Amino acid sequence: MNNQQVAGSFHIANLILRHLKGLSTEEEQRELHYWINRHEANYDLFELLKDSQATRESLQALRSYSAGEALLRFLRKNE
Repeated sequence: MNNQQVAGSFHIANLILRHLKGLSTEEEQRELHYWINRHEANYDLFELLKDSQATRESLQALRSYSAGEALLRFLRKNE
């Protein structure tokens, strides 16, 4: 994943978060709906994230994940 893809992923994550908190603007809503409808996997992910229990479990799993190990794997993969 390159820097542009990472930035795009963070942007979409922010759009989803703002939507779930009820803070998104009309423009953000349009952009999010475009992303959701672009691929079935995007729709599936969005539906999963709307389920608060699944989101809590996913966040808990992320908190227990070692960022250092992930970075090492990423660097090895991109050598």
